Amino acid sequence: MRAAAERWLGTGRWILLFATGHIGATLITVTGIDRCLIPLRVATAPDVGAGYGFTTVLAAMAFRFRGVVRVLWAAALVAVLGATT
Repeated sequence: MRAAAERWLGTGRWILLFATGHIGATLITVTGIDRCLIPLRVATAPDVGAGYGFTTVLAAMAFRFRGVVRVLWAAALVAVLGATT
């Protein structure tokens, strides 16, 4: 999927999208843990960093598709993310 996103967005924008998702979600998670809004067990999860960046890229890919494929992509992404939490 990285290759498809890179072809669609270009290398620089793909990296920026990944970094924004990675850094932004990490900051939100840390703030949530500090304010006791998110359980501490999230901080000790094995994948707390890169997964945020990849999830951001996958979510952005929904805008690449049109019609039914977009809805199916978004629904599948939500289902997978919901099942893994």
